[in-house]
Amino acid sequence: MQRPVLWLSLVATLLVPMLVSAVTDADFEAKTTSDTMVVFENPAHDFPQRIIYRRRGTDSLLARIEGTVNGQTRAIDFPSARTRCP
Repeated sequence: MQRPVLWLSLVATLLVPMLVSAVTDADFEAKTTSDTMVVFENPAHDFPQRIIYRRRGTDSLLARIEGTVNGQTRAIDFPSARTRCP
């Protein structure tokens, strides 16, 4: 099935670098993949330690970063939806 592979490739290529823009490079390994979700993890990274992408329907995506900061669990959601070009 070509569709999930293409979708995961686009997510990894386009969105991971945008959300993880730290001073130094960080490698995140894909731990979970499905037709609608991919989870990348790097427990040694300061924040985030986990990056999650969930497809919602045919035209939207929820990106979420999670991790621990000063002993407290933190999470930030980045919802996105396809829009028409002007």
